[in-house]
Amino acid sequence: MAPKRKPQVSSLADEEENGYGGAEALCDDPQTPSMADIANLLQGLVRKQTEHDAKWEQEKLQQENRWQSMERRVDQLQQEVKAERPETPPVVVGAAPAAQAESPNVPAMVSSTAEGGVCG
Repeated sequence: MAPKRKPQVSSLADEEENGYGGAEALCDDPQTPSMADIANLLQGLVRKQTEHDAKWEQEKLQQENRWQSMERRVDQLQQEVKAERPETPPVVVGAAPAAQAESPNVPAMVSSTAEGGVCG
């Protein structure tokens, strides 16, 4: 088996001295894009990025509007629930029956033993 050759690495200065490299060789290559091609490519990329940014901003605004709409709906629902549910004063445990009878939302306590209920 023949030994593998190492690829010869030369500097740009060596190639220019020998006349087969450098910028002149790149410009003569038909596959190398011209400056106009590069400028057109760059303009196209900038245009695409601008369109992408505009679309992103539009979607961002739509999401913000949706979020604000949802916040308004939640606030409305909270107000509706609060309006439907009457405010009841807290029941004080161990309060005198007279104090509980004064409150229209709290029923008067009846002793179950007096009616022959649970204990009697």
